[in-house]
Amino acid sequence: MHDGLLRKRLARSANSTPSDIKYCNALAKSYSSLYPVNEGMPASDAATLSRCDSDPQATTAALERKMKDKKMELPPNDRVAQPPGSTRNTQ
Repeated sequence: MHDGLLRKRLARSANSTPSDIKYCNALAKSYSSLYPVNEGMPASDAATLSRCDSDPQATTAALERKMKDKKMELPPNDRVAQPPGSTRNTQ
């Protein structure tokens, strides 16, 4: 891997928290539910889903945008305070 690219990836992942990765994985799981296992999904979407561990912040933004475009409800986000008794994401 090119040395500069590796440094950028390490810097991005160093700024991420375990809760960033957890939320990104929750988004990825919800988004992938659109595609039955036997049909698969577009390669670009599969590539996006695979980046939760290496770049969760950018991947989260991309997945939130894709899900909103498809009118999908976002999973609860533990990184954001929820109103008492709420089970929905308020973003």
